[in-house]
Amino acid sequence: VDTNLYNRRYTLYRSSTDHSELHLVCSGSYGNSYSRAHWTWTPHRLQQQKAMASAERSQPINVKGTDFGNRLVTSGKPFDGKVFSVRIVPVWFQDAGIYTCFLDFYRFPTIDLITVKVTAEPSDAVAEGDTVTLTCSVFHVTEPMRLVWINGDGKSVGEKTLTVDEKSQSLVIQKAERGRGNWRCGLFHQDLPRLLVPYYQEPRGNYNF
Repeated sequence: VDTNLYNRRYTLYRSSTDHSELHLVCSGSYGNSYSRAHWTWTPHRLQQQKAMASAERSQPINVKGTDFGNRLVTSGKPFDGKVFSVRIVPVWFQDAGIYTCFLDFYRFPTIDLITVKVTAEPSDAVAEGDTVTLTCSVFHVTEPMRLVWINGDGKSVGEKTLTVDEKSQSLVIQKAERGRGNWRCGLFHQDLPRLLVPYYQEPRGNYNF
């Protein structure tokens, strides 16, 4: 990340999984020291800016609101006037939105978080021969994107160009066969892969190999 984050804007991509994490780092330019800092979040579904966390120099970081609960993690150290960072662990699908950091009255990085999730119907493990529908969804679409389903052999088995109204792509698996239960949903922007979300369909029943 650029060491001078003043008024910069970035797009980040995260999957909605138990192991996903968003690390929000805000640092002043050229070693300057600041008296106060705060992070805000503007969810796309509301377009209303909300306070996340704030701190005065040499004071502990205060978590604001209840949107993230105990998923919003701080370093536990006082704000040193230079670097102000928090983490969201894990990332949820509805965490998509605009994250902005302010040091004093100066806006430093603005991050557009795009989230992706994979769901299955039925959601539990299935027997060989059952049909499973996997759906890959993006919370919001602001630029040309494609969702691509990739099978265990690395081959594309379905794709869709996304729009504001069409933000998901489904894949029907006719047989949840053991050894073929590894699937990935890829989010592409301008033909570049931005995020790969794995999904493993655990079969059940008795098998002879």
